[in-house]
Amino acid sequence: MTICIIEDADYKMRDLVEWAKKHYPDASITRAESFRSAAKVLKSHSFDIILLDMQLKLYDDLESGISSDKLATFGGERLLRQMQRSGRKAFVIMITQYTSFSEKLDEVTFSRLCDRLTQTCPDVFAGGVQYLLGSPQWGNDLLQLTNKK
Repeated sequence: MTICIIEDADYKMRDLVEWAKKHYPDASITRAESFRSAAKVLKSHSFDIILLDMQLKLYDDLESGISSDKLATFGGERLLRQMQRSGRKAFVIMITQYTSFSEKLDEVTFSRLCDRLTQTCPDVFAGGVQYLLGSPQWGNDLLQLTNKK
């Protein structure tokens, strides 16, 4: 089992790694903390499960310690679309703490975004989970989705 976790918030990355180790103790876990590092990892590797944040830093350079504060609000969606276009099959679960996202002047709800991703990325998008710090519900929801794999 191989799992890729794409997340730029340290506390959420920690929770996701702990969740993965608990439920998939023998899994190999790869981490990416920005849009660019995720694009690079996804281009060169295949994973059984990808846990993907929707809003990501644009880039990070872990070797130099430099990272960007600029955010790609729909960076996760861009990555999903790239995977869909490449023709590679994937099992991607969006995990976000946002209930809505700003898109120009429109507000996109979590539910509407999940519907849009289901339509536009049917070969890679497996579903979405609302992350809530301190609540066990997100972990239960995530397990329910990964069990469909």
